Amino acid sequence: MSDKIAILGMGRSGRSAAKLALSKGMEVNCIDSNPSCTPIEGCTLHLDSEFDVSSLDLLVVSPGVPSTHPLIQKAIAMKISILGELAFASQFIDSPLLAITGTNGKSSTAWYAYQLLSQTAHKPFIGGNFGTALSEMALAPDDYTIGIVEVSSYQMEFPGTFHPKAACILNLTPDHLARHKTMDVYRDLKLRVFAQQNQMDLAILPTASPDLSPSQPVHRLYFNAHPGVLIEDDQLSFQLPEHAFNISTETLSIFGTHNLENIAAASLLCIAVGCDLEQLDYSNITALEHRLEHIQTTDGLFWINDSKATNIEATQAALKALPSPLVILLGGAGKEGADYTLLHPLLEEKSQAVLCFGDSGSDILKQLQTCKPFYSLEAVETLQDAMERAPSFASRESKI
Repeated sequence: MSDKIAILGMGRSGRSAAKLALSKGMEVNCIDSNPSCTPIEGCTLHLDSEFDVSSLDLLVVSPGVPSTHPLIQKAIAMKISILGELAFASQFIDSPLLAITGTNGKSSTAWYAYQLLSQTAHKPFIGGNFGTALSEMALAPDDYTIGIVEVSSYQMEFPGTFHPKAACILNLTPDHLARHKTMDVYRDLKLRVFAQQNQMDLAILPTASPDLSPSQPVHRLYFNAHPGVLIEDDQLSFQLPEHAFNISTETLSIFGTHNLENIAAASLLCIAVGCDLEQLDYSNITALEHRLEHIQTTDGLFWINDSKATNIEATQAALKALPSPLVILLGGAGKEGADYTLLHPLLEEKSQAVLCFGDSGSDILKQLQTCKPFYSLEAVETLQDAMERAPSFASRESKI
Protein backbone atom coordinates (compact mmCIF):
# COMPACT_ATOMS: atom_id res chain seq x y z
CA MET A 1 0.00 0.00 0.00
CA SER A 2 1.23 3.53 -0.78
CA ASP A 3 2.93 5.44 2.03
CA LYS A 4 2.73 9.07 0.93
CA ILE A 5 -0.68 10.10 -0.33
CA ALA A 6 -2.72 13.22 -0.91
CA ILE A 7 -6.48 13.64 -0.66
CA LEU A 8 -7.84 16.17 -3.16
CA GLY A 9 -11.09 17.79 -2.02
CA MET A 10 -11.85 18.06 1.67
CA GLY A 11 -15.59 17.65 1.76
CA ARG A 12 -17.16 14.75 3.65
CA SER A 13 -15.69 12.05 1.41
CA GLY A 14 -12.23 13.56 1.45
CA ARG A 15 -12.19 13.98 5.21
CA SER A 16 -13.28 10.38 5.74
CA ALA A 17 -10.61 9.15 3.31
CA ALA A 18 -7.96 11.16 5.16
CA LYS A 19 -8.96 9.61 8.50
CA LEU A 20 -8.86 6.15 6.93
CA ALA A 21 -5.40 6.77 5.47
CA LEU A 22 -4.14 7.99 8.84
CA SER A 23 -5.49 4.86 10.51
CA LYS A 24 -3.38 2.81 8.07
CA GLY A 25 -0.21 4.67 9.02
CA MET A 26 0.13 6.71 5.84
CA GLU A 27 1.63 10.16 5.46
CA VAL A 28 -1.42 12.19 4.49
CA ASN A 29 -1.59 15.53 2.70
CA CYS A 30 -4.98 17.22 2.44
CA ILE A 31 -5.60 19.50 -0.54
CA ASP A 32 -8.44 21.95 -1.09
CA SER A 33 -9.11 25.19 -2.94
CA ASN A 34 -10.63 26.77 0.18
CA PRO A 35 -7.97 28.47 2.33
CA SER A 36 -10.30 28.38 5.36
CA CYS A 37 -10.81 24.62 5.15
CA THR A 38 -10.66 23.06 8.62
CA PRO A 39 -7.51 20.92 8.96
CA ILE A 40 -7.55 17.32 10.15
CA GLU A 41 -5.25 16.45 13.05
CA GLY A 42 -2.29 14.45 11.81
CA CYS A 43 -2.55 15.72 8.22
CA THR A 44 -0.83 18.56 6.43
CA LEU A 45 -3.25 20.96 4.71
CA HIS A 46 -2.36 22.57 1.37
CA LEU A 47 -4.03 24.85 -1.15
CA ASP A 48 -4.47 23.09 -4.49
CA SER A 49 -2.75 25.97 -6.28
CA GLU A 50 0.43 25.43 -4.26
CA PHE A 51 0.76 21.65 -3.96
CA ASP A 52 3.40 19.62 -5.82
CA VAL A 53 2.21 16.10 -6.65
CA SER A 54 5.60 14.83 -7.84
CA SER A 55 6.55 13.11 -4.56
CA LEU A 56 3.26 11.26 -4.14
CA ASP A 57 2.70 7.53 -4.28
CA LEU A 58 -1.06 7.97 -4.58
CA LEU A 59 -3.61 10.73 -5.20
CA VAL A 60 -7.09 10.09 -3.77
CA VAL A 61 -9.80 12.20 -5.39
CA SER A 62 -13.11 13.24 -3.86
CA PRO A 63 -16.10 12.75 -6.20
CA GLY A 64 -16.78 16.50 -6.43
CA VAL A 65 -13.41 17.12 -8.10
CA PRO A 66 -13.50 16.62 -11.90
CA SER A 67 -10.76 14.80 -13.76
CA THR A 68 -9.88 18.06 -15.54
CA HIS A 69 -8.45 19.51 -12.31
CA PRO A 70 -4.82 20.61 -12.92
CA LEU A 71 -3.42 18.44 -10.11
CA ILE A 72 -5.15 15.38 -11.51
CA GLN A 73 -3.83 16.13 -14.98
CA LYS A 74 -0.30 16.54 -13.57
CA ALA A 75 -0.61 13.24 -11.70
CA ILE A 76 -1.76 11.50 -14.90
CA ALA A 77 1.18 12.96 -16.84
CA MET A 78 3.61 11.80 -14.14
CA LYS A 79 2.00 8.33 -13.99
CA ILE A 80 1.11 8.71 -10.32
CA SER A 81 -1.62 6.33 -9.16
CA ILE A 82 -5.05 7.93 -8.79
CA LEU A 83 -8.07 6.49 -6.98
CA GLY A 84 -11.47 7.86 -6.19
CA GLU A 85 -12.46 7.80 -2.52
CA LEU A 86 -14.80 4.86 -3.18
CA ALA A 87 -12.03 2.78 -4.77
CA PHE A 88 -9.55 3.74 -2.06
CA ALA A 89 -11.89 2.70 0.75
CA SER A 90 -12.93 -0.57 -0.92
CA GLN A 91 -9.33 -1.86 -0.70
CA PHE A 92 -9.73 -2.09 3.07
CA ILE A 93 -13.12 -3.84 3.13
CA ASP A 94 -13.42 -7.62 3.17
CA SER A 95 -17.23 -7.76 3.48
CA PRO A 96 -19.28 -8.08 0.26
CA LEU A 97 -20.36 -4.87 -1.43
CA LEU A 98 -23.65 -4.37 -3.29
CA ALA A 99 -23.45 -1.48 -5.75
CA ILE A 100 -26.28 0.50 -7.34
CA THR A 101 -25.83 2.97 -10.20
CA GLY A 102 -27.96 4.60 -12.89
CA THR A 103 -29.39 8.07 -13.49
CA ASN A 104 -32.56 7.79 -11.41
CA GLY A 105 -33.62 5.60 -8.49
CA LYS A 106 -30.18 4.84 -7.02
CA SER A 107 -30.87 6.16 -3.54
CA SER A 108 -34.32 4.59 -3.30
CA THR A 109 -32.99 1.20 -4.42
CA ALA A 110 -30.16 1.39 -1.90
CA TRP A 111 -32.65 2.34 0.83
CA TYR A 112 -34.97 -0.58 -0.03
CA ALA A 113 -32.04 -3.03 -0.02
CA TYR A 114 -30.96 -1.64 3.35
CA GLN A 115 -34.43 -2.16 4.82
CA LEU A 116 -34.65 -5.72 3.53
CA LEU A 117 -31.17 -6.66 4.74
CA SER A 118 -31.90 -5.09 8.13
CA GLN A 119 -34.53 -7.81 8.63
CA THR A 120 -31.83 -10.49 8.36
CA ALA A 121 -28.79 -11.41 10.43
CA HIS A 122 -26.71 -8.96 8.39
CA LYS A 123 -25.44 -5.66 9.78
CA PRO A 124 -25.69 -3.49 6.66
CA PHE A 125 -23.82 -0.28 5.91
CA ILE A 126 -25.41 2.17 3.47
CA GLY A 127 -23.36 4.90 1.87
CA GLY A 128 -21.23 5.95 -1.06
CA ASN A 129 -23.12 8.58 -3.03
CA PHE A 130 -25.99 7.99 -0.58
CA GLY A 131 -24.34 10.43 1.83
CA THR A 132 -21.84 8.57 4.02
CA ALA A 133 -18.43 7.91 2.50
CA LEU A 134 -17.44 4.27 2.07
CA SER A 135 -14.30 5.11 4.05
CA GLU A 136 -16.53 5.19 7.15
CA MET A 137 -17.32 1.49 6.64
CA ALA A 138 -13.61 0.75 6.27
CA LEU A 139 -12.93 2.62 9.52
CA ALA A 140 -15.36 0.40 11.45
CA PRO A 141 -15.15 -3.06 9.82
CA ASP A 142 -16.52 -4.90 12.85
CA ASP A 143 -19.73 -2.87 12.77
CA TYR A 144 -20.90 -4.18 9.39
CA THR A 145 -21.19 -7.47 7.52
CA ILE A 146 -22.24 -6.02 4.16
CA GLY A 147 -22.05 -2.70 2.32
CA ILE A 148 -24.82 -1.17 0.22
CA VAL A 149 -23.16 1.40 -1.99
CA GLU A 150 -24.83 4.00 -4.17
CA VAL A 151 -22.38 4.74 -6.98
CA SER A 152 -22.38 7.93 -9.06
CA SER A 153 -20.63 8.45 -12.39
CA TYR A 154 -18.26 10.85 -10.61
CA GLN A 155 -17.10 8.04 -8.33
CA MET A 156 -16.24 5.84 -11.31
CA GLU A 157 -13.81 8.27 -12.93
CA PHE A 158 -10.98 6.59 -10.99
CA PRO A 159 -12.46 3.20 -9.98
CA GLY A 160 -9.27 1.26 -9.28
CA THR A 161 -10.18 -2.34 -8.46
CA PHE A 162 -13.61 -1.60 -6.99
CA HIS A 163 -15.27 -5.01 -7.08
CA PRO A 164 -18.87 -5.41 -5.88
CA LYS A 165 -20.28 -8.87 -5.25
CA ALA A 166 -23.45 -7.69 -6.99
CA ALA A 167 -23.94 -4.55 -9.05
CA CYS A 168 -27.09 -3.04 -10.52
CA ILE A 169 -27.53 -0.43 -13.23
CA LEU A 170 -31.08 0.89 -13.19
CA ASN A 171 -31.33 3.18 -16.21
CA LEU A 172 -29.49 5.84 -18.17
CA THR A 173 -30.81 9.22 -19.31
CA PRO A 174 -28.94 12.47 -20.06
CA ASP A 175 -27.47 13.93 -16.88
CA HIS A 176 -24.18 15.43 -15.65
CA LEU A 177 -23.21 16.25 -19.24
CA ALA A 178 -21.66 19.55 -18.16
CA ARG A 179 -18.95 17.37 -16.59
CA HIS A 180 -18.94 14.29 -18.82
CA LYS A 181 -19.69 16.07 -22.13
CA THR A 182 -21.20 13.12 -24.01
CA MET A 183 -23.62 10.29 -23.31
CA ASP A 184 -21.00 7.77 -24.45
CA VAL A 185 -18.61 8.94 -21.73
CA TYR A 186 -21.42 8.97 -19.17
CA ARG A 187 -22.46 5.43 -20.13
CA ASP A 188 -18.88 4.12 -20.03
CA LEU A 189 -18.43 5.51 -16.52
CA LYS A 190 -21.61 3.80 -15.34
CA LEU A 191 -20.54 0.48 -16.86
CA ARG A 192 -17.29 0.56 -14.91
CA VAL A 193 -19.26 -0.67 -11.89
CA PHE A 194 -19.13 -4.12 -13.55
CA ALA A 195 -15.50 -3.95 -14.72
CA GLN A 196 -13.92 -6.13 -11.99
CA GLN A 197 -16.76 -8.66 -11.80
CA ASN A 198 -16.44 -12.28 -12.89
CA GLN A 199 -18.66 -15.35 -13.21
CA MET A 200 -18.91 -15.63 -9.42
CA ASP A 201 -20.56 -12.20 -9.24
CA LEU A 202 -24.00 -10.89 -10.16
CA ALA A 203 -24.97 -8.12 -12.60
CA ILE A 204 -28.56 -6.89 -12.25
CA LEU A 205 -29.84 -5.26 -15.42
CA PRO A 206 -32.84 -3.60 -17.06
CA THR A 207 -34.06 -5.61 -20.04
CA ALA A 208 -34.92 -2.44 -21.95
CA SER A 209 -31.27 -1.37 -22.22
CA PRO A 210 -29.00 -4.00 -23.77
CA ASP A 211 -26.26 -1.37 -24.11
CA LEU A 212 -26.04 -1.24 -20.30
CA SER A 213 -24.78 -4.82 -19.97
CA PRO A 214 -21.23 -5.76 -18.94
CA SER A 215 -19.02 -7.07 -21.73
CA GLN A 216 -17.39 -9.88 -19.73
CA PRO A 217 -18.98 -13.19 -18.60
CA VAL A 218 -20.89 -12.59 -15.38
CA HIS A 219 -24.04 -14.04 -13.85
CA ARG A 220 -27.00 -11.88 -14.95
CA LEU A 221 -30.49 -11.33 -13.58
CA TYR A 222 -33.13 -8.82 -14.69
CA PHE A 223 -35.42 -6.67 -12.57
CA ASN A 224 -38.42 -6.71 -14.85
CA ALA A 225 -38.03 -10.00 -16.68
CA HIS A 226 -36.96 -13.60 -16.22
CA PRO A 227 -34.47 -14.85 -15.23
CA GLY A 228 -34.81 -12.49 -12.33
CA VAL A 229 -38.04 -10.87 -11.22
CA LEU A 230 -41.07 -9.93 -13.29
CA ILE A 231 -43.32 -7.16 -12.01
CA GLU A 232 -46.98 -8.19 -12.24
CA ASP A 233 -50.20 -6.48 -11.16
CA ASP A 234 -50.13 -7.55 -7.53
CA GLN A 235 -46.89 -9.44 -7.08
CA LEU A 236 -43.21 -9.81 -7.84
CA SER A 237 -42.63 -13.06 -9.71
CA PHE A 238 -39.15 -14.44 -9.10
CA GLN A 239 -37.62 -17.03 -11.40
CA LEU A 240 -34.10 -17.94 -10.39
CA PRO A 241 -31.85 -20.80 -11.53
CA GLU A 242 -32.59 -22.78 -8.36
CA HIS A 243 -35.97 -21.45 -7.20
CA ALA A 244 -39.22 -19.77 -8.29
CA PHE A 245 -41.59 -17.92 -5.97
CA ASN A 246 -43.90 -14.91 -5.73
CA ILE A 247 -44.07 -11.99 -3.28
CA SER A 248 -47.25 -9.97 -2.95
CA THR A 249 -47.06 -6.21 -3.50
CA GLU A 250 -50.56 -5.52 -2.20
CA THR A 251 -49.31 -4.41 1.22
CA LEU A 252 -46.67 -2.03 -0.12
CA SER A 253 -47.19 1.65 0.71
CA ILE A 254 -44.85 2.80 -2.09
CA PHE A 255 -46.09 4.76 -5.12
CA GLY A 256 -45.26 4.06 -8.75
CA THR A 257 -44.13 1.38 -11.17
CA HIS A 258 -40.62 2.83 -11.09
CA ASN A 259 -40.48 2.15 -7.35
CA LEU A 260 -41.63 -1.43 -7.89
CA GLU A 261 -38.68 -1.75 -10.26
CA ASN A 262 -36.41 -0.31 -7.57
CA ILE A 263 -37.76 -2.78 -5.01
CA ALA A 264 -37.32 -5.62 -7.50
CA ALA A 265 -33.70 -4.60 -8.11
CA ALA A 266 -33.08 -4.30 -4.37
CA SER A 267 -34.52 -7.78 -3.87
CA LEU A 268 -32.10 -9.27 -6.40
CA LEU A 269 -29.19 -7.56 -4.66
CA CYS A 270 -30.26 -9.28 -1.45
CA ILE A 271 -30.51 -12.65 -3.23
CA ALA A 272 -26.85 -12.24 -4.23
CA VAL A 273 -25.86 -12.61 -0.58
CA GLY A 274 -28.17 -15.52 0.20
CA CYS A 275 -31.25 -13.77 1.62
CA ASP A 276 -34.48 -15.75 1.77
CA LEU A 277 -36.89 -13.09 0.52
CA GLU A 278 -39.94 -15.17 1.37
CA GLN A 279 -39.09 -14.72 5.04
CA LEU A 280 -39.01 -10.91 4.84
CA ASP A 281 -41.88 -8.50 5.46
CA TYR A 282 -42.24 -6.20 2.45
CA SER A 283 -45.05 -4.26 4.12
CA ASN A 284 -42.41 -2.66 6.36
CA ILE A 285 -40.66 -0.98 3.43
CA THR A 286 -40.97 2.80 3.56
CA ALA A 287 -40.17 5.46 0.98
CA LEU A 288 -36.93 7.35 1.27
CA GLU A 289 -37.30 10.84 2.68
CA HIS A 290 -38.15 13.41 -0.03
CA ARG A 291 -38.86 10.72 -2.65
CA LEU A 292 -42.62 10.37 -3.19
CA GLU A 293 -42.89 10.61 0.57
CA HIS A 294 -46.37 10.98 2.04
CA ILE A 295 -46.38 13.84 4.55
CA GLN A 296 -48.95 13.52 7.32
CA THR A 297 -51.00 16.72 7.79
CA THR A 298 -54.23 17.76 9.48
CA ASP A 299 -55.60 19.92 6.64
CA GLY A 300 -57.46 17.12 4.88
CA LEU A 301 -55.13 17.30 1.86
CA PHE A 302 -52.75 14.58 0.67
CA TRP A 303 -49.24 16.07 0.52
CA ILE A 304 -46.43 14.26 -1.31
CA ASN A 305 -42.80 15.38 -0.97
CA ASP A 306 -40.75 14.45 -4.04
CA SER A 307 -38.17 17.21 -3.73
CA LYS A 308 -35.32 14.83 -4.61
CA ALA A 309 -36.65 14.60 -8.17
CA THR A 310 -33.91 16.77 -9.65
CA ASN A 311 -34.33 16.11 -13.37
CA ILE A 312 -37.10 15.83 -15.95
CA GLU A 313 -37.13 12.02 -16.02
CA ALA A 314 -37.49 11.71 -12.23
CA THR A 315 -40.36 14.20 -12.27
CA GLN A 316 -42.08 12.31 -15.10
CA ALA A 317 -41.81 9.08 -13.10
CA ALA A 318 -43.36 10.78 -10.07
CA LEU A 319 -46.25 12.17 -12.11
CA LYS A 320 -46.94 8.75 -13.62
CA ALA A 321 -46.95 7.21 -10.15
CA LEU A 322 -49.57 9.49 -8.61
CA PRO A 323 -53.33 9.54 -9.18
CA SER A 324 -55.07 12.75 -10.19
CA PRO A 325 -56.13 15.43 -9.46
CA LEU A 326 -52.80 17.01 -8.55
CA VAL A 327 -51.58 20.43 -7.58
CA ILE A 328 -47.92 20.50 -8.61
CA LEU A 329 -45.25 22.64 -6.94
CA LEU A 330 -42.48 22.73 -9.51
CA GLY A 331 -39.28 24.66 -9.08
CA GLY A 332 -36.05 25.19 -7.22
CA ALA A 333 -32.80 25.27 -9.17
CA GLY A 334 -33.21 23.22 -12.35
CA LYS A 335 -30.58 21.66 -14.58
CA GLU A 336 -29.11 23.93 -17.25
CA GLY A 337 -30.86 23.47 -20.59
CA ALA A 338 -33.77 21.46 -19.14
CA ASP A 339 -36.79 21.16 -21.45
CA TYR A 340 -39.76 21.53 -19.12
CA THR A 341 -42.25 21.22 -21.97
CA LEU A 342 -41.59 17.46 -21.79
CA LEU A 343 -43.61 17.51 -18.57
CA HIS A 344 -46.64 19.09 -20.22
CA PRO A 345 -48.47 15.94 -21.40
CA LEU A 346 -48.44 14.47 -17.89
CA LEU A 347 -49.27 17.81 -16.30
CA GLU A 348 -52.22 18.15 -18.69
CA GLU A 349 -53.41 14.67 -17.76
CA LYS A 350 -52.85 14.78 -14.02
CA SER A 351 -52.89 18.34 -12.68
CA GLN A 352 -55.40 21.06 -12.03
CA ALA A 353 -52.73 23.63 -11.14
CA VAL A 354 -48.97 24.08 -11.42
CA LEU A 355 -47.11 26.55 -9.21
CA CYS A 356 -43.59 27.47 -10.34
CA PHE A 357 -41.13 28.79 -7.76
CA GLY A 358 -37.47 29.37 -6.99
CA ASP A 359 -34.49 30.09 -9.22
CA SER A 360 -35.93 28.23 -12.20
CA GLY A 361 -39.55 29.18 -11.60
CA SER A 362 -39.75 31.87 -14.28
CA ASP A 363 -38.08 29.63 -16.88
CA ILE A 364 -40.46 26.75 -16.08
CA LEU A 365 -43.43 29.11 -16.35
CA LYS A 366 -42.31 30.52 -19.71
CA GLN A 367 -41.71 27.09 -21.22
CA LEU A 368 -45.02 25.64 -20.02
CA GLN A 369 -46.91 28.72 -21.24
CA THR A 370 -45.84 27.86 -24.79
CA CYS A 371 -47.85 24.63 -24.45
CA LYS A 372 -51.09 26.60 -23.92
CA PRO A 373 -52.06 24.55 -20.87
CA PHE A 374 -55.61 23.99 -19.62
CA TYR A 375 -54.37 23.69 -16.05
CA SER A 376 -53.82 26.82 -13.95
CA LEU A 377 -50.22 28.01 -14.18
CA GLU A 378 -48.70 30.57 -11.84
CA ALA A 379 -45.30 31.70 -10.62
CA VAL A 380 -44.51 32.52 -6.99
CA GLU A 381 -41.25 33.50 -5.33
CA THR A 382 -40.49 30.71 -2.86
CA LEU A 383 -41.47 27.18 -1.91
CA GLN A 384 -43.20 28.59 1.16
CA ASP A 385 -45.25 30.85 -1.09
CA ALA A 386 -46.17 27.84 -3.24
CA MET A 387 -47.23 25.81 -0.21
CA GLU A 388 -49.43 28.64 1.04
CA ARG A 389 -51.00 29.16 -2.40
CA ALA A 390 -51.56 25.48 -3.27
CA PRO A 391 -54.56 24.73 -1.00
CA SER A 392 -56.63 27.35 -2.83
CA PHE A 393 -56.53 25.11 -5.92
CA ALA A 394 -57.04 21.83 -4.10
CA SER A 395 -60.13 19.76 -3.48
CA ARG A 396 -60.21 17.33 -0.57
CA GLU A 397 -59.13 14.58 -3.02
CA SER A 398 -56.14 16.50 -4.37
CA LYS A 399 -52.54 15.43 -4.02
CA ILE A 400 -50.02 18.23 -3.56
